[in-house]
Amino acid sequence: MVLRLPYNEQLRFFVQAAQPPEQMPDETHVDVSYGRELYLPAITYALLDRSLAPFRCGWDTEIVRLRGPNGISIESSGGSNTGVAVTLKELYQAFGYDVQFRVERQAFRPNTFQSYYLPPKTTFRVSEQSKHRRSIVFTNTFMTLTIEIRSGQSTVGIGEYQNIFDVDDRSVGHSLIKVIATVKQNRLLNGHPEMERHRKWADTVIDTIVEDFSFEAIRARQIEDSQLFGIKAIVDR
Repeated sequence: MVLRLPYNEQLRFFVQAAQPPEQMPDETHVDVSYGRELYLPAITYALLDRSLAPFRCGWDTEIVRLRGPNGISIESSGGSNTGVAVTLKELYQAFGYDVQFRVERQAFRPNTFQSYYLPPKTTFRVSEQSKHRRSIVFTNTFMTLTIEIRSGQSTVGIGEYQNIFDVDDRSVGHSLIKVIATVKQNRLLNGHPEMERHRKWADTVIDTIVEDFSFEAIRARQIEDSQLFGIKAIVDR
């Protein structure tokens, strides 16, 4: 059983690169460590792709936020293909993960050639605080946007989801990934005519992360979907 998540496709890409255990566990056992070293690269890849997706046609894309009962829906349109163009490959490779995808075990490879637009004169760098904690920092004259991604524990059980699924809590597991996004604005440029556009870009990146990766946001949608359409609506397989 796999929960239907906004980033399931990316998780599937990466976990397929894991080496299966020599002896498969029995039905009452879950190996929560299986593929765990690939969760952080997978979430990093998905987070970069989804958070910058509104800016595939330019950093000046028109953004509309629709607030509903389950959070914020972000829609984008237009864009003049201006700004600093970067590819997903450039961003992802900066993190330095060494994932060897096994072609014989998967039909597709991650699309690393997707491109996005950052605000003019924006640079980025990645800092590695530890094996399980890395940050990407976007910097320009107006502000600095930092996105920190760190992995936590993998444990047996599904916590609150046990109230939704009628399964043995010992046969399933979950892993914790923590994402912290912060914006530091250049106070000397407060009131500048271009500050609003730069701030809108950074706010959209953060709002997208919250909408697609926040446990609270995902859980709220899944509880409602399960109530309206049944368990099948929130299970990928």
